[in-house]
Amino acid sequence: MWEWARNRHGGKTAKEITEKYLIPGKAHKWIWGKSTTETLFNLMEVTTWVMRPLKLDRNPYVSENKLYFEARRKQNVAAKFRAAIYKKYTHNCPECGQSLHNGEPVELHHLHPVKKGGKYTLDNIQPLHQICHQKVTHRLKNEG
Repeated sequence: MWEWARNRHGGKTAKEITEKYLIPGKAHKWIWGKSTTETLFNLMEVTTWVMRPLKLDRNPYVSENKLYFEARRKQNVAAKFRAAIYKKYTHNCPECGQSLHNGEPVELHHLHPVKKGGKYTLDNIQPLHQICHQKVTHRLKNEG
């Protein structure tokens, strides 16, 4: 993004470009756009994907390699489920409103607890920062 801005406005100083495109946020730096409602790109919301290559000595049709491929499938399903939950909550913690990608650990909170019949579904789970999850859990214990 910086290279694009420098090429587009070659005659301007770094300070002028920064004032034009970078928006100061509450907890974030480097939000690119015109205003807080018209953003181009938020670097805090970039997710990194680690591609784990297949072990080439494994064969999905051989019974002793079956566990390896089952574990890979489960990891992929779990990653897609977590991504869908993050997208549903626009990558923000519903408790504090900050980005889920600010470096804090993120936990999945059941709105209706499993021990009371809650299911592991998109409608029953919300992503919370670890500290926010502790606050919510403590608050619920004190209420009930």
